[in-house]
Amino acid sequence: MKRALVVGAGGAVGEAIALALHAKGWRVDARMRTPNAHADARLRAAGIETGLLDLSDADATARALEGASAAVFTPILSTSIAALPAASRLEHVVFVSSNNVSVDPDAPVYRALAEAEARVRQRAPRAAILRPTLIYGDPRLPAVPAAMKLMRRLPVFPMPGAGRALQQPIHCADLAAVAAAALVDAPGALYAVGGPDIVPMRDFYAAMMTAMDLRKPITATPRAVLHVGRALLGARFPLDARQIARADRDRIAPPHLAPPPAWAPRIGVAEGMASLARALGFAADHVRSNT
Repeated sequence: MKRALVVGAGGAVGEAIALALHAKGWRVDARMRTPNAHADARLRAAGIETGLLDLSDADATARALEGASAAVFTPILSTSIAALPAASRLEHVVFVSSNNVSVDPDAPVYRALAEAEARVRQRAPRAAILRPTLIYGDPRLPAVPAAMKLMRRLPVFPMPGAGRALQQPIHCADLAAVAAAALVDAPGALYAVGGPDIVPMRDFYAAMMTAMDLRKPITATPRAVLHVGRALLGARFPLDARQIARADRDRIAPPHLAPPPAWAPRIGVAEGMASLARALGFAADHVRSNT
């Protein structure tokens, strides 16, 4: 039986990939960087081996890869690059980068990611690299739940920027399906992976409101105001300088880097937000049933 190591299985994407590969008949060794009892229980219930792995420990990483024919590293590539020496011998490997390498290439963090991608392509030319857009769909992915919680507390939601910039969020289950397919069928590929819907940011936030059955105003917040807020609150402000700079910038996956049509993500924004609201206990029917 084929054996795959999935690193980062305590997170939403890693757990989903481990389950997807198991469903495809792989023997999966799911490793977490930090303990997650709930994810561990779900994976073990599915018949998947679990354990911990510190990617900074080269010997432990090499031992974890012994006997594996494939590996998926879901921590961001700037972290997973530590596994490259051990992983480069494998025939099938997937690393996860970020679509912001294309959106904001001058930002230091994304320049570093681009350099890490280049190292992977040089050292492990058959490895596939995925650049996802904003990943959502699970409470463990913090960006969208944080916005939803803010919407529930405030009478008006202060949307960063004008709200016209395009967003192409991808549900974690869709990203997991693409990663599972790329592991075998995309040696050496670089894919930018976004969801099936491309929507203006205002519509993206409105979908969150709809999923929670909220009717509140969404107000544009100019970047100049965001910079003032950042200056006044410093590290307590929820956006850093680069995030403020990207507030009015399109964040969609470049079409020329799209994965094959057969792998196209299928979970739209409305469906994905509705399922997330239910998981968070924020959906109107869930809230009513608990009052």
